[in-house]
Amino acid sequence: MWKIALLIWIMVGTTVAGIAFLIVLATPGLATQAARYAPYAIALGFCIGAYASWVVARKIAPNGLG
Repeated sequence: MWKIALLIWIMVGTTVAGIAFLIVLATPGLATQAARYAPYAIALGFCIGAYASWVVARKIAPNGLG
């Protein structure tokens, strides 16, 4: 199952990290300190993407196969 989760995480992690980065840039209060908050937002996006990909992989392979 971890192989499926890894393949899904490559796509989902990048997408969620990009969305988090855009939120930092689009929020005026955060945009002034974008160099400070962007790495945290991207790291948080990758972590959320890892969890989401694990959940999706469990739905795809319910018996833990793969």
